[in-house]
Amino acid sequence: MAQSQHASAGGSKADKEPFIRWQGYLRESLNSHVTLVVGWAAAGLAFCGSLLNSDNAHFTCAGTVLFILTSLAFLVCLCLALFISRNRLDDTRATLRIVDEKLKQQQTGNAAEATDEIQQLRQQAESLGKRTWDAIDIQLWIFIGATLLLVATAAVLFSDRLAGRTNHGSPEFRSPHRVRPWSHAQENPGII
Repeated sequence: MAQSQHASAGGSKADKEPFIRWQGYLRESLNSHVTLVVGWAAAGLAFCGSLLNSDNAHFTCAGTVLFILTSLAFLVCLCLALFISRNRLDDTRATLRIVDEKLKQQQTGNAAEATDEIQQLRQQAESLGKRTWDAIDIQLWIFIGATLLLVATAAVLFSDRLAGRTNHGSPEFRSPHRVRPWSHAQENPGII
């Protein structure tokens, strides 16, 4: 991204306007993407947390492993969003330093010294931009994997209910809030 910024810097003001406009669209799209993935990853993690309180979820060994992997994958997505945000801040800081050095160069007329520093800052900004896009790609793939794991987790945890096998008489399916009218009479025969 940084390389294309600098490659188009040599044209007239009219030539730069479409580039600047599309660069703004790209920045907005990137913000929307990160926000969307953060929202969905947080929702996925919250759903995983709600499974822990579900009376109908049947945690088997496989279900527990899938549950932990799913939760970790969503957590990694959220951590990558923090990394992406920090990396973008560093990229913006490097770009601002480039602009500052160019202004200093124009004011002092010391082109040779400023050009070397500007070149180093451009390389830094380009490296940061590449890391941002690499992290976004990784985050997207991990999010897709986490979503697929969530589907598999739900299928395993709720397999009995999905298959229509709801044995409400067994202790693992009995809800503590469900009261059967005859249960008190069976426990205390003298009540009737």
